[in-house]
Amino acid sequence: MINKKVRLIEFSKFDKCTTVYETSRRIPLFKTLISNKCINNCLYCAFRRDRRCERMEFNNEEIVKLTFLLKNKGLIRGVFFSSSVDRDPDATTQKLVSISMELRKKGFSDYIHLRLMPGCSKDLIKTALCLADRVGINVEAPKGVFSEICPDIDLKYDIIKRFQIMFKLKKKLGVKTDIDTQFVVGAGNETDKEILLTTYRLYRKFNLKIIYFSPFEPVRGTPLENRKVCEKKRILRLYQASFLIRDYGIRIRNLLDILENDMLPDEDPKVLIARGMGIFPIDLNNASIKELMFLPGVGKFTAREIVKLREKKRIEKPGDLLSIMSVEKIRKITPFAKFRYAQRKLIEDY
Repeated sequence: MINKKVRLIEFSKFDKCTTVYETSRRIPLFKTLISNKCINNCLYCAFRRDRRCERMEFNNEEIVKLTFLLKNKGLIRGVFFSSSVDRDPDATTQKLVSISMELRKKGFSDYIHLRLMPGCSKDLIKTALCLADRVGINVEAPKGVFSEICPDIDLKYDIIKRFQIMFKLKKKLGVKTDIDTQFVVGAGNETDKEILLTTYRLYRKFNLKIIYFSPFEPVRGTPLENRKVCEKKRILRLYQASFLIRDYGIRIRNLLDILENDMLPDEDPKVLIARGMGIFPIDLNNASIKELMFLPGVGKFTAREIVKLREKKRIEKPGDLLSIMSVEKIRKITPFAKFRYAQRKLIEDY
């Protein structure tokens, strides 16, 4: 029976073992839907109420058994459980929580990530925060588009209110559980401006760990089956912009200033903002860590490495950076940095 129901994983377009990216960790996960039975009628979803498709669900015993089977074979170091809304939000969330509780009781100490249901109760959120390493609810789309593509869900009450509850409970309980969410990009006529404004508010108000951007793909038999696939380059630029908000403290007005017709241009938004601020070329020997982070491909870690390097010796040519970064990255930042000496062939100094 389990072998048949593993098809739920295929339905949700996940492999049995996928990978979650943390700050510096890669964790192989067992990632699946618990059920694809749904009472909601979201326009883009393969499991919407009105679409004809095979419906099935795991029971708790099957999920627990399958989790330990994969763990004991060394294939996973964590789980990510989600579901369609079967019967009502609390019934579905209760099942996710019950499975997690059973895993913990049986000694599963690895990573647990739960996607809770919109509108679920405060008590279930509290229990989930105590059991899981990360919890979240999908926001799906910004306010102006949400009601069009998710007609059965109230964005303000069912989702934003749940984030408020999570945030307050997390502080009250003193737990380190991360909170996240996800947009489905391109399912509606939302602009990047609308997504970025919502992203900014979510990061600032609720201190989310990460916001995921999932590209819309049309599903046959849904009202949006003829809509175009969301381009991957749009997803890339949204991720880059969201990390500027989360990690760099960039203000929303800086991002809005670089938009073209309310959409992100197909260029690194960090570079566009830095150009507008007039900070290029950057002096690697005197710039602050925050200024160094505006260089293409340079984050906080690499910026600190540059500072450590210049404390030992002055950085006068691109080849001086070879001890801390690749040739490819050096070539990327060279047009935006000041060097006393230019080099045509970096590799000669390696």
